[in-house]
Amino acid sequence: MILVAAFMTVSVYAKIAEMNTPVPETGDASVYYLTEAAPEDGSVVENLSVIATQWEGPETDWGIDVSNSKEAVIARDADGNQVATGTLRNVPSGIQIRLSETITTPGEYTVTIMPGMVFGAEDFDEDTMQTIPAPGTGNEETTLHYTVQPAAEPFRLTEATPEDGATIDQLSVISTQWEGPETEWGIGVSNRKDGVIARDADGNQVATGTIRNVFTGVQIRLSETITTPGEYTVTIMPGMVFGAIDIDEDTGMTIPASGTENEETTLHYTVRPAIEPYHLTEATPEDGSVVEQLSVIATQWEGQETDYGIGVSNSKEAVIARDADGNQVATGTLRNVPSGIQIRLSETITTPGEYTVTIMPGMVFGVEDMDEDTGETIPTPGTENEETTLRYTVQPTVEPYQLMDATPEDGSVVEQLSVISTIWEGPETKWGIDVSSSRDAVIVRDSEGSQVATGTLKRDSQAGVLITLSETIKTDGDYTVTILAGTVFGSDGFDNETLQSILVPGTENEETVLHYTVKSQNGVSMLINDNDECIYYDLAGKRVSKPEHGIFIRINGQNRDKIAM
Repeated sequence: MILVAAFMTVSVYAKIAEMNTPVPETGDASVYYLTEAAPEDGSVVENLSVIATQWEGPETDWGIDVSNSKEAVIARDADGNQVATGTLRNVPSGIQIRLSETITTPGEYTVTIMPGMVFGAEDFDEDTMQTIPAPGTGNEETTLHYTVQPAAEPFRLTEATPEDGATIDQLSVISTQWEGPETEWGIGVSNRKDGVIARDADGNQVATGTIRNVFTGVQIRLSETITTPGEYTVTIMPGMVFGAIDIDEDTGMTIPASGTENEETTLHYTVRPAIEPYHLTEATPEDGSVVEQLSVIATQWEGQETDYGIGVSNSKEAVIARDADGNQVATGTLRNVPSGIQIRLSETITTPGEYTVTIMPGMVFGVEDMDEDTGETIPTPGTENEETTLRYTVQPTVEPYQLMDATPEDGSVVEQLSVISTIWEGPETKWGIDVSSSRDAVIVRDSEGSQVATGTLKRDSQAGVLITLSETIKTDGDYTVTILAGTVFGSDGFDNETLQSILVPGTENEETVLHYTVKSQNGVSMLINDNDECIYYDLAGKRVSKPEHGIFIRINGQNRDKIAM
């Protein structure tokens, strides 16, 4: 009895539906016939699963009812192949068709309600719990037609260059990327000259634009280059970008795939004159310098002129100093001083090695205004410096090599001049002292400054250097022997490619000059039997009690003679 009550409720709903459904002017009133379907007959749908239907027919005691057959409905593809069956269900809103399979494969389909599946009920069989059809009221075979076609996604903008919301110097060409459904002819665009509209902040049209399909994407080219500062919108009108399914041979235009056309799409830009960021122009010590230590760096910067001039951040880590391995060894602050921008490191770097000093981005800028509450400067947007790096080598001071002794001594009177032995002092290096291989490392000049000979240098011992003149000087006179600057130095090794010593920078000698007087024995008074009343001095003016082997000044009473012993 409960089932009967339920069925009677359905029948009541069915009767209400019939009362609200107008009877068509045509049709056999003796049988039930289809009056409405959702989706409608002939529709294009994304998929096919459930169809709601309305029927009309003769009035009976128990109203409209349906067969419970699992094959009351047959769905077929365009080739007539059965792809699904279907059942009928009497629901309050009408007769519902539910297919055994959801059809999603694109194509043409028929859905056939087999004859006698919808009818007027005249009674109810309590044994079978089925309604009893009124003879002759069953429907005739009824067919619905559908096209299954997946929903087409419209093309949409995914990327723009310049980016949406960008601040730029001017606006003329915009490169864009779009995404949408795959079609046989790919992406297509309209050739309308007003497919794009550019407007200012007040909504006034300032330019139109065309769309061009190029290798890199879709290019928008405005009819005017916008340079006036302000806010602008660039709107791609709907239907300008789409998936193309074919080419119209008459017009040469692409034919859009239905549903793939873009919706109205708007980009936003701010046009502002180019602003130059502040950039480093000078540093003391210079970038790349070798220094004894690193603590304070004086810098000069150039950039956009602003009402309040140049400003700097008060961050304690505005500057980062790193060693050759990238380890942070110090931070630094910036200070705006009359002479420029001063960098002061938190630690004085004295350890030998390679270092970078990086001024972080946004630390130096043009000042737009002053915040009265915080006392901080307000940067002018776009003037902030980019990351800037200086490089330094920290290396202790190196003393140059210097002459300590010469044989013959500097200032000596000699019979002739050919070879001079010298002793030098300088910093300790891996390979010790070394000399230039130049044949003109030494220059010999007479008292009038004329060059009379050159000389070569040869490493003679651990600290010794032998000077060999190209000519033996025998002519009496005064002479200078000049060891040229940079010819004696400390060495760190030997370069096998250049076959040269590897010089330690800073150890090179300065120009060094020795003085000699050449005087042959023929011009020297030779006295062998000197008496004890004679007094002797060497050429430096030092008294000698027993002169031996050399040239001396002898004083005997009023007589003064230069003698050789």
